[in-house]
Amino acid sequence: MAYSILIVDDSKPMRSAVKRTIARSGVRNLNIFEAQNGKEALGVIENTRIDLILTDYNMPVMDGHEFTKKLKERPKFKDITVILMTGEVNEAKLEKLKNAGVTAHITKDIMPEKFKDLLSSLIFNYAG
Repeated sequence: MAYSILIVDDSKPMRSAVKRTIARSGVRNLNIFEAQNGKEALGVIENTRIDLILTDYNMPVMDGHEFTKKLKERPKFKDITVILMTGEVNEAKLEKLKNAGVTAHITKDIMPEKFKDLLSSLIFNYAG
C-alpha cells in the first residue's frame, strides 16, 4: 500500500519545494496530495487516506493550529502524524501546537538533507 502525504501550505512555491524534496528522498510508492489551507485539507482527508501531514502555520481561511485541533478532535484521524512547517519558532506557540496534536515541527529553512532524513525515518517506521 502506498504511503500518503498531504502538504498544506498557502504558498504554491513552498508546496512545490516540499514535493521536490520528497521526490529527492528516494522513497518510492508515495501518494502526495496538496491543500492551500486547513479547511481545504479537512476536505481532502475526508475522501483520502492520509498517513502524514506537513502543514504550514500561517495560512488564510484556517491556520495550522486550528486545522490540527479540528483534525485531532475526530477519532478516525487522531493517529495521523502532523509535522508543522514554520518560518518562526516560538516556544509558547510550539507548546500550544503540541497540545493541539502536532507531532513535531521543522523550520522552513531546514536543510533538504535533514528533511529527507526525517521523512525517510517516518516512512520507514510506518512500513516497518
